[in-house]
Amino acid sequence: MSLGKVLSARDGQHEITSVECVGDVAAISEVSTITCVDQAYAGVKEVTRITCVADVAGSLNAKYFRINDDTQSAGVWIDVGNSGTSVPSGASSLDRAIEITTITSGMSAHLVAGAIATTLHADSKFTAYNIGADLYVTDASVGTRVDAIAGDSGFLMTVVTQGTASWDLNGKYFLLQDTAGSVGVWFDVDNSGTSIPSGASSATRAIEVTTVTSGMTAKDVAGVLATKLHADSKYASTSALSIVTVTDADAGARTNIAAGDTGFTVAVATAGANADSLNATYFKVSDDAGTVGFWFDVDNSGTSEPAGSASLDRDVEITTIVTGDSASTVATKLAAVVNADSKFGATASDSTVTITDASQGVRVDGADGTQASGFTVTITKQGALTFESESIESSGEIFSVFASGTFAATLKIQFSPDGGTTWFDDSDLTFTAKGKANFQVAATALIRFEITSATGTTAIDAWLGALENA
Repeated sequence: MSLGKVLSARDGQHEITSVECVGDVAAISEVSTITCVDQAYAGVKEVTRITCVADVAGSLNAKYFRINDDTQSAGVWIDVGNSGTSVPSGASSLDRAIEITTITSGMSAHLVAGAIATTLHADSKFTAYNIGADLYVTDASVGTRVDAIAGDSGFLMTVVTQGTASWDLNGKYFLLQDTAGSVGVWFDVDNSGTSIPSGASSATRAIEVTTVTSGMTAKDVAGVLATKLHADSKYASTSALSIVTVTDADAGARTNIAAGDTGFTVAVATAGANADSLNATYFKVSDDAGTVGFWFDVDNSGTSEPAGSASLDRDVEITTIVTGDSASTVATKLAAVVNADSKFGATASDSTVTITDASQGVRVDGADGTQASGFTVTITKQGALTFESESIESSGEIFSVFASGTFAATLKIQFSPDGGTTWFDDSDLTFTAKGKANFQVAATALIRFEITSATGTTAIDAWLGALENA
């Protein structure tokens, strides 16, 4: 008993394509902020409070603590009773050592603080005094310092005033950017003829600010700087209190602003970005007649069709996208155009468009175009055709199906126990390399098979028969 060739295609699957859209990005101008400082300030001397402890039977001997001056670290160490004790390693490993020889055994904390104050006050790098057991040491020069540490002295170290360096904007610079490259903005305080600093002269171009005068506050510096930058054709600039806001006159990506050596705090408020337009780009999907290119004429500006789209079987122009549309807006507009095409149905969800082929059958998979849109095109369901055989009656034999023309098809065996009124799937099989599949069903049933193909559009040659007859 055998069953001959498959009949014509009965039904199949509609190809479904997912298109993840991107937005049409307009170019963005860089916006930077500059928080200015005073034209000059004197700086601050570091002040350290050292709370001393008493000596107990020579307990402070060969103990040390560390303090820093404007150029060096100093190890201050104690030789109780001036007995010739060797300098401890913690002190000798520093840039210099200061020996305290006036502390005697059993001296109170108050007297210990006084003895150290006398020695440090005689050092040109410090001034010092004590109030009770608290020793106050002031750096002789302004500037930042590494904080003092107690070493093994047992003293308590507290920074009362952090040192800061003196400052003058004269000859200082920072860097902006424009379309041509870097811009060194530098200060000639009081228009005194200061030479351009190397950091500014090495930029693509330089802007000299001569209107900052001695003693100006940060707010005043910001005001004259904003005026100077606003007068440059490449920028628009405003100031509020000590903050200058600078907007690039030309949109596009820029290297971020840099503070140079000004001491200003700079930041990018809005990063510049180049345009990333969908104009003259396309993606493609297929219908039952061939490949279709959907291409974009942003702002309906009369853009020429991209060559890749024009070379396809047909094309659909999309003119409803406008500059700056978000990905979700692009998706909504794209879905409307695709859905109006009789060959497809389309829906949009956020930035994703789902396109369903109006007809069943195998399709060439969709993809982004050669003039790429930047969309991600994914096949979520392959189109296919299903071919159905005539039915035969089973008597419990083992059956075989032979097919030629494709081995990528899916074979579905169905049986009917009620003479063909109701059909049930018996198994899902795939062909061997030789195009053969075996199966067995219970006796007294009608049998038929279906072959679903995603690789061809014509009927597959296939036969069904009992194994002993095959």
